Amino acid sequence: RSDPPQQVVARQVLQDELGAALRKHKGKQIMLVAHSMGTIIAYDELRDLGQVDPDFEVEHFLTIGSPLGLPHVKGKIIEERAYSGQRGNRVRTPTIVSKSWINFADRRDPVALDTHLSDDYGKNDREIRVVDDLVTNSYVGLAGEPNYHKSYGYLRTPELSRHVKAFLES
Repeated sequence: RSDPPQQVVARQVLQDELGAALRKHKGKQIMLVAHSMGTIIAYDELRDLGQVDPDFEVEHFLTIGSPLGLPHVKGKIIEERAYSGQRGNRVRTPTIVSKSWINFADRRDPVALDTHLSDDYGKNDREIRVVDDLVTNSYVGLAGEPNYHKSYGYLRTPELSRHVKAFLES
């Protein structure tokens, strides 16, 4: 079953916006941080950008609260792309990711049900593979309810903060 036309258009618009933003910074050090459904858009755009401009580099790809480990999501990626030579049609790290892909996930996050992407996504041609980093997303909303999926909570984790700090200092 194919996606409804509105979803296809929305997906393409989002990928085009991300691609345009990335291309404006070609040749610079880039760290891309994506959350939730944005990790799917970012993953797809990084793969597409690598097809049209294999010299493009995104040094660091950080995913937070990502559904990329869900069987349906991986199945769609495999369905949409050819993976010749990949054992069992495994999905892989986008080729233009040049230094790291780190997946930050909280075990209590209902969207990041599969907190370990490293056993699902193969390495790219640069030998970069996803590294999983389990974190504690301690975000609590105004009503006092925890939200283990909230991007604010992920962005405040010491683990993610260390990576951003190291990138900014490099």
